[in-house]
Amino acid sequence: ERCRLLQVFKNPRFNMLTIRDDITLLKLATPARLSARVSPVCLPQATDNFPGGMTCVTTGWGLTDPNAPETPAVLQQVALPLLTNAQCKQYWGYRIADVMVCAGADGASSCMVGVPGPPRC
Repeated sequence: ERCRLLQVFKNPRFNMLTIRDDITLLKLATPARLSARVSPVCLPQATDNFPGGMTCVTTGWGLTDPNAPETPAVLQQVALPLLTNAQCKQYWGYRIADVMVCAGADGASSCMVGVPGPPRC
């Protein structure tokens, strides 16, 4: 389904250097028509636990190839195993905070999907 956007709400606290608070909300011009391919997403509670190894789905409009000249116009989706924060810190180092959820596997990550949404597990 294609939807027109009415407004984009970027998080003013987002910091590219730390990757913290990386979320943007989209307000649609009209309600989405729910179907087998379009459904609401339940957001996690702040107290929810996401253990390493659990498979979750994330979405975004970012690069699907690190050499691609531009991002795709169609929302991308990928299922990924969650990593523990210790595993994630081995790769990203100081940029990973305890409040972050990290996911990835060979050939795919929420960074490759770009502008990732919250994981749905």
